[in-house]
Amino acid sequence: MCDPQYNTSRAFVIYQKGKLVWEKYCTAGVNEDTVQTMDYNGGHSFAAMWPWMRNFEGKFDLDELSYCPELKQLEKRARNMTARNLLAWRISRPLETAPGAEQSKPKAMYDTEKMLWAVSDRANYAAMVPSSYGAGTTVPLEWRKQPYSSAGTVALLQRELRYTFPEGAQGFSEYAAYPWTHLFSQIGARSFTLEADASGTFVGFQGLHATARDFLKVGALIAQRGKWHGKQILPVEITDRSMKNPFGSDQSFSEGWSTFKMSDVPLLMYMFGDHGAVFIVPELEIAIFDFQNGNNPQRTGALVFGHMHAFLKKQALAWTTTTSTTTTSTVITTTSTTTTVSGSTAMATPSTSVVVSSPGASVPTPAVANTLNTTHIHEQLSSAFRIGSAQWMLLLLMFALQTSWQSAK
Repeated sequence: MCDPQYNTSRAFVIYQKGKLVWEKYCTAGVNEDTVQTMDYNGGHSFAAMWPWMRNFEGKFDLDELSYCPELKQLEKRARNMTARNLLAWRISRPLETAPGAEQSKPKAMYDTEKMLWAVSDRANYAAMVPSSYGAGTTVPLEWRKQPYSSAGTVALLQRELRYTFPEGAQGFSEYAAYPWTHLFSQIGARSFTLEADASGTFVGFQGLHATARDFLKVGALIAQRGKWHGKQILPVEITDRSMKNPFGSDQSFSEGWSTFKMSDVPLLMYMFGDHGAVFIVPELEIAIFDFQNGNNPQRTGALVFGHMHAFLKKQALAWTTTTSTTTTSTVITTTSTTTTVSGSTAMATPSTSVVVSSPGASVPTPAVANTLNTTHIHEQLSSAFRIGSAQWMLLLLMFALQTSWQSAK
């Protein structure tokens, strides 16, 4: 929703069950063709996908000790440095990050900031500098179950991915093109650009740029457990290991994504960047992207803790009354106003193909690409909001931030 209370909203888009159901641009000059970014800390969850994809191909062992040429085997073992632990932010001696309110020196003096803004080979810096850390640092010097967020850890992971490609110009070209050849081109997300450091390694921690719709396609893919038009683009583990954290139910960060559980609603996957947030609910096939003009924790807090619970509770109820209870998918193609699905209530549908599945079922949804790519997308949105069931209206009401319908528009 546009946000008159905090006045930071830039764009807000929502996907559910194969449809772009809400799209709003709140800043003058910003529209569906405008490139968005979540800026600082706004890329790590997406950058975690490339190593997972490479592992899915059988070309990247996530549990093998990292190559990291700067360190001897003994130190790599001491840091427990594997790609999986890099994904999970669970290595010892990560590059030190400014700890927020507890920081004892200016933010620019912390090693992650130096690496991000003043170092040409970031992974090399992230590997070498922590070797000198002593008891006076805030980083874990031994492995622990609790994650430690560090841009240096992300840089090391992105370079480990690079080592899975052949040496030389051809191998580097394959690495540099990999996110596009194996992900973005597969889902029609053509606007993406990724930042790399001077050595050619993806930054990952930040520097992802794309239109709101293309970001939403990636979110939809994760919500659908990696499937697009029946093809498994991403391994299901990206979603499944986030939903069931291998480090324990008391941990919110898994291997790329954080999760949050509120009572009476399905588990929420999320990522917060300085200029926005992502929320994905695989059980309901929902993906929400909130792009902001600046860092506003109050806006994000109001969205999550003030409105998200009620919204998801309503959508979970609507899901159970509009989907089949079996594990098989039902494809509905109709030009009529009402369609009845076995085991569900009557539901009005627009004149397009819709795929309905039971909660948690892994089924292809051909309508996704058609809806998100169409040049008549606003007409599709209008149709979606004219649906006879009440859930789409509830969607709007739950996200209205202390304002009337007219002011939200």
